Amino acid sequence: MRCVFTLTDGNPEYLQNRGKKSLEFCAGTYLRTEIANAFDYYGVKDRYTLFVDVDTMILNEIDLDDVETSYFAASPDWDISDWSSVGTGVMLINIERMKRDYPKLVQHLIKHNFDFAFDGNGPCSQGAWNTFFRGKWDRLDPLYDWKPWWGFNPEAKVVHFSGPKPKEIPRLLVDQTNKKGKSESEEIKRFVVNCNREAFLRYSSMWEEYRKISESKDFE
Repeated sequence: MRCVFTLTDGNPEYLQNRGKKSLEFCAGTYLRTEIANAFDYYGVKDRYTLFVDVDTMILNEIDLDDVETSYFAASPDWDISDWSSVGTGVMLINIERMKRDYPKLVQHLIKHNFDFAFDGNGPCSQGAWNTFFRGKWDRLDPLYDWKPWWGFNPEAKVVHFSGPKPKEIPRLLVDQTNKKGKSESEEIKRFVVNCNREAFLRYSSMWEEYRKISESKDFE
């Protein structure tokens, strides 16, 4: 099983462009739709792949050898107890199934004009996967897609900065005022950080340490 990362986590400005093609604002998130085709093109024969967004930290050992899924497995998006919709930042994907469903999934994107920024399904490609595969996904342990607003968890396998990104968190922790002229995106990020300030602070500090190590000469 291979681990696949996205090159971009999209553009949060989709929040200000509901009703328009989200493809114009977060095109990178739709790249996950092509994973199975890419594997086929390069002759990769793995049955599953673990898809991981770029705004994640892998903190503990990944052990999914005994996990199977007919389509894909994912964790809750916002509420850790709500499995009615899932996040797609971390997914265990059945490659063969994705290849078979690819034509219909693309038609689903076109039918909806690439606009999935509506409540209950998530924006961009997340909304597409939640609506197209409704009721077909399997449950992935939330430890593999742990959100900082759920609190600090030393057992988390993958921490996902869904929403506020690491470079934004220090500013959001300090700036708590609702200033006139702030964008909707900015206010949402501040609200999310305030859900668990301590966890966001600890995880963003860990991210900064990893960044320093990765950019050091010793790491090279």
